[in-house]
Amino acid sequence: MRFLLEAHRSYVTGQMRPYVQYAKKEMRVTEVHNILRNRPGGIPRWPAPVQDLLCTECEFAIAPVLLEFYSGTPIDQIAEQAIEACVVLDLYDEEVCRGAVTLAIPTIAEVLSARRTTAAEVCTYVIGAQCGSVIWPQWEVQLPDTPKPPHIEPVLPDVSETTTIKVLQLSDLHVDLDYAEGSEAFCNMPMCCHASQGVGNATTGPYGALADCDIPMATLDATLDWITENHADVDIIYLTGDLPAHDIWNQTREGNEAAIRTSLTKLQARFPNTPVYSSIGNHAPCFINIYPPATVESETNSVEWLEATFGELWPALFPTEITEGTIDRGSFYASRAIPGKLRVISINSNFCNNLNWLLLLDSVDPNGELQWLVEQLQEAEDLGEKVHLLSHIPPGITDCLPTWSHQFNRIVNRYEDTISGQFYGHTHKDEFEVFYDLEDAGRAVSVAYITPAVTTYSYKNPTYRIFHVDTNSTWMAVDYDTYWMDLERANAVGDTSYSKLYSARADLLEAPPTPQNFDRLVQRMKTDSDKFQQYMSYYYHSDAAQVHYGPCEGACRDQKICGTETSDSSNPRC
Repeated sequence: MRFLLEAHRSYVTGQMRPYVQYAKKEMRVTEVHNILRNRPGGIPRWPAPVQDLLCTECEFAIAPVLLEFYSGTPIDQIAEQAIEACVVLDLYDEEVCRGAVTLAIPTIAEVLSARRTTAAEVCTYVIGAQCGSVIWPQWEVQLPDTPKPPHIEPVLPDVSETTTIKVLQLSDLHVDLDYAEGSEAFCNMPMCCHASQGVGNATTGPYGALADCDIPMATLDATLDWITENHADVDIIYLTGDLPAHDIWNQTREGNEAAIRTSLTKLQARFPNTPVYSSIGNHAPCFINIYPPATVESETNSVEWLEATFGELWPALFPTEITEGTIDRGSFYASRAIPGKLRVISINSNFCNNLNWLLLLDSVDPNGELQWLVEQLQEAEDLGEKVHLLSHIPPGITDCLPTWSHQFNRIVNRYEDTISGQFYGHTHKDEFEVFYDLEDAGRAVSVAYITPAVTTYSYKNPTYRIFHVDTNSTWMAVDYDTYWMDLERANAVGDTSYSKLYSARADLLEAPPTPQNFDRLVQRMKTDSDKFQQYMSYYYHSDAAQVHYGPCEGACRDQKICGTETSDSSNPRC
């Protein structure tokens, strides 16, 4: 960490200091000198306008940690240096720096003790292949010898022309048990709206703030009450992860468990006779993102408490049996929700999470989850059942490790006629990912529905979604409706009602929400600016977010469209 302090002095003075020169040589970062000399004065952060500079910034942070650790510097001393660097570089204040480093450093020490690595390798793992050579092992799940059935394109009728069930999807609740009305909404912390952060010019309301704040319990209660009153006929509920708040520097197991228990208990109280199927998010473990594979022993990151919590709460929320021995060995499961017709499979996406540092020690199909998924899908195919897949992190984004993502795409390709729906969250935005045939890149085979968040974190209004699912044979969504709460109105006059933001069939696609029609939308947005801007208005579902993030044109537009047609993070379609 001395490197970061010396580097800070280097770009302030314009002189390359000896320790920086040494570390630069060790890191083999050829652009460091120019970056230091051209650094604008007075801004204590490294520039990252393009990805190569982001990689350099990452290596600046990681290289000194490795250098000192492998030189025998005590881990407590490294932690103190990291905290000092975090404060000096004005990343956050000391409370956040100390809290985050204290929580993270034991895991870092475990990984570095078990596996010697380099800064380039770590940054390649966390950011992507543009930072260097790909280090993760290449592995494959074994697909069965059973031939893939001939594909018959389903024809989806109008909602009024078929028998449907209503599926409610809630994602990313992020309930903040320490939320304080009247506190500062814009602070120099990863999350604001706590009493300890004081009162500023932008204060919080009784139901939240359009800022980097999570929701108070009042907003969760109001949301569930509204849904209960206006969607009493919901047949199934999908809850796709992330119930604790974003106070990642101040996490405890007790706090995370309280958020999980409180959220699930409230949901069950409102819908006592409606099955609720959940998936785990990346905020459930403590420390955030860190979920050890079964092959990795971690003294500081045991998830036995988490698996025990899920093992107690999840099965109590739905009446059908689940697969034995999977929640307590990886927080994933399958349930024959409607035997002979619909199977629900919940996947733990922390096993593809690029910020799950323990995967540096073993990322080969952690806990055998994907091989288990193949077995479940083959059994469903043999029984003539359709499958809904639930997970948290969408497989096509860079948060999901490339090899895992590619193997998941192989599975989806093989079982395209069995998988009738995929439901995700994580991004907090209204998005989708189209899956394409691995042998015919122009043919769409599946679509991932990425439902926006209930939380207001990232400047967005609370949202939820209702899917209308065909029950005749396909078990596919024939339509879905997305609802939103006007948070400014809620805070101003106490009106916590939700309104329909749009219908997929009538407003976005002008057709059923099939993989093929989402592909048509992707192709249209490439040339139709108005259609793309319509999509972006749903994507943010908040004027405050659009102002905060700015207009999306040019490279931003290309990147957003690329994301909609990329389901395999190892092979982006752009």
